[in-house]
Amino acid sequence: AAAFSTNHPVCPFCNGPARPAVLMFGDYYWQDLESQNKRWRAWQKAVKEEAADRAVHGTPLRVAILEVGAGGRAPTVRNNTESSLHSFHAAGAAARVIRVNPELPFGDKEEFGIDGALAHLIISIPQPGLQSIGSMDVAISKGAGQSDS
Repeated sequence: AAAFSTNHPVCPFCNGPARPAVLMFGDYYWQDLESQNKRWRAWQKAVKEEAADRAVHGTPLRVAILEVGAGGRAPTVRNNTESSLHSFHAAGAAARVIRVNPELPFGDKEEFGIDGALAHLIISIPQPGLQSIGSMDVAISKGAGQSDS
C-alpha cells in the first residue's frame, strides 16, 4: 500500500503520520479505541471457548504467548501476559508464556513465581530481546524443535 511505501508511514485517510496503537511514556496523543478493545476481548473469548471445547475432546489447544523485553517499570504488559496465561490455562489450553528478559525473566504473580504452583507455564529466557529473537530465527530456520504432533 502506498501509505507504507517509506519508513515513515502515513494514515491512508488523512495523510497524517501513522503510529502504532501503543501507549508510550508521556504520550499526549494516545487514542484508546473501543473498537480495538472489543476485538481484543472477542479474541480472548474465542481462544478460551476453543480451549474449553478441545479440552473436552482430549486435544488441548496449544497457546504460546511471546513476551519480549517487558520490564518492571511499566508492568502493564507483564500483568496482561500473566492474566491471559491464567485464563487460557484455566479454560483447558496447554498455554505457555515465553518471557524474554535478562533482568526479570520469571513470573511476577505468586502462582507463576519461581516456587509457584504454575511456574512451569513460564519459559524464562534471560537474554536481551534482539539476541533471543535472532537465536529463535536460526533455530526455526534449521527446523529445531519440530515434532510430528
